[in-house]
Amino acid sequence: MPVEQIAGQYQATPQAFADGQTIAVQVDEQGNLKIAGSSGMTPIQTGGPLYERVPESQTAVPLGTGAVGDTLTRAVLIPKTLNPGAVTIIDGSDSGMIIFTGGTASVSTLHSFVVELGFKSVTGGWTVTTGANIDVMFVGNWTP
Repeated sequence: MPVEQIAGQYQATPQAFADGQTIAVQVDEQGNLKIAGSSGMTPIQTGGPLYERVPESQTAVPLGTGAVGDTLTRAVLIPKTLNPGAVTIIDGSDSGMIIFTGGTASVSTLHSFVVELGFKSVTGGWTVTTGANIDVMFVGNWTP
């Protein structure tokens, strides 16, 4: 369904189905699709989640500028050896949470693997610390 900006307003062409029915949509001033909910139209992000790669051996790397309410959906861990280091995430000023302990023979292959998170920050933006020999791609919605 094409969406275009016309004089500061976003206009969407309704999707027409074979039986002639259409689906009307609304978008906000940023172009985010709005969906109907119990309390009216709620904006959702149409561009999908953000992602950021954090290389090995980094300390307290922020994901975006960070804010309360930022979410971490998942982490794709990319080990470089069979003995990669740990990966820790930190919510604002809270103490860190280890999402992968790493260590000797902690992985049996060098295939990437996913850790599902589904976390929403409570105290501030997310920061990440990675050990040696492991890169991580984080996916979520945080303040750019």
